[in-house]
Amino acid sequence: MKKTLIFVGPLKKVPDNGVAMKNHLFVERFKEVFDKVIAIDGDKPKKRPWCIAEMVVATLLHPNATIAVSFSVMTGDKVLRLLRRLNRKNIYYWAVGGTLHQRLVELGYDLDTYKKLDAIYVQSDKIVRGLEALGINNSIKVDNSKRIDYYPVLHPKNNSDKKFVFFSRVHPEKGCQEIINCTKRLNDLGYKFTVDFYGALDKDYQEFPSRISGVHNISYKGFLDVKKNEGYDTLASYDVMLFPTYWMGEGFPGVVIDAYIAGLPIIASNWNCNEEVVDERTGVIIPHHDEDALFIAMKKVLDNEYDLDAMSIECQKRASQYDNRIVLSVENLKKIGFYK
Repeated sequence: MKKTLIFVGPLKKVPDNGVAMKNHLFVERFKEVFDKVIAIDGDKPKKRPWCIAEMVVATLLHPNATIAVSFSVMTGDKVLRLLRRLNRKNIYYWAVGGTLHQRLVELGYDLDTYKKLDAIYVQSDKIVRGLEALGINNSIKVDNSKRIDYYPVLHPKNNSDKKFVFFSRVHPEKGCQEIINCTKRLNDLGYKFTVDFYGALDKDYQEFPSRISGVHNISYKGFLDVKKNEGYDTLASYDVMLFPTYWMGEGFPGVVIDAYIAGLPIIASNWNCNEEVVDERTGVIIPHHDEDALFIAMKKVLDNEYDLDAMSIECQKRASQYDNRIVLSVENLKKIGFYK
């Protein structure tokens, strides 16, 4: 029997956030596994209600299909409840972010909706434990992943003028202001280094350009396309990635995988899933929302107190375990019950 998958979630033509990017990667990989994949773009369903009609029609035409739902919690709950009302089976929720267990309680959602799903796939042991505490025992940890076809050449990182990079959505809760403040403090001490920001400028942080305008060694570089090898070459030219996030929706960030591919050690906050994917061999974990801790870690980099070259080699070794041909192999998909 041919295996059909109905995949529903945000699928923007030009992915500008982690959810849409992850969903594109899912669809690309699942097309290599299933005989037929019906991908339904669920981006902004209130403005595009026909996408829900598409989903309903697809489920009626393919009653035996596997259904994958990949939305943030609020939209995901509505879609999952609708599918349950249609009396559908083979429903799997690929959860987004790192706070599903907390959001279900905060929003007061009916937990039975989640208990009755065939499985919930999350990216952290912490979320699995949190869901189990709520009596939801059908969650399984599946690492974030992407197809990895290229590894850039590693560059020595013991140079005198260090280069830091931020590569994510430019948003205050990603720790951007803390980075700016630490840069100013280190400048006052006479250190020579640069900090470059790459990523979409969030609509709620339009003051960012003015915040960095008077800081001579901070630059905003705009979009970095890591779908092209040159994007990874650019990342590999830096010494350390700064990722002091405390954004509520953060899960297992894809930028960690990108940093590993580029052999780029990370200074990351202990927020949500970060501690499960970054350790002392690949970077430094600091308390979240702690400017002083970030300052100390950056200063230690500048004082050559970390073996960045050893970290860089380990990062690139670690990257291979997040190749989606491994994480989402047919064998693994069978183990987690998604491919029957």
